[in-house]
Amino acid sequence: GWVTLNGQQALNLARARGDESAGDISYGFPDGDFERTLHQRQMLLALKQKVTTGSVIANPIRLGQLFDALGSNVKTDFNTSNVERLYDLSKKIPDSKIKSLSLNNANGQNLLQSYYADGQDALVPALGVNNYSAIQSYVDAQLQQ
Repeated sequence: GWVTLNGQQALNLARARGDESAGDISYGFPDGDFERTLHQRQMLLALKQKVTTGSVIANPIRLGQLFDALGSNVKTDFNTSNVERLYDLSKKIPDSKIKSLSLNNANGQNLLQSYYADGQDALVPALGVNNYSAIQSYVDAQLQQ
């Protein structure tokens, strides 16, 4: 069911990932970074829902608190009119029209593979470096739904 998190709990969830190297004391989630990014996407949608409610927008104190929190944690070159325009545009987008896709479980298929170069781990398209055709097809199909 629904769970309401306080700020610290939400931050902990957004940061949690699995750690297979910890052996029998592993923590986090079995899909590691993939599950972490899923939770981050969920939180962004929840934040959009919360911010665009009348109880926040119509309340100068809550709006001020929101801007204080954003100002302390978000760096941008948006000016006030840019923020107002972004708000006007975002409130017109119903949540049902927002899609959040995962490329590691795209209809049961992993569209990504591990890649190791110059001492760095990364993810690249499963079909090979710079071959985004399967990813593009998946995204196109999702946009048609």
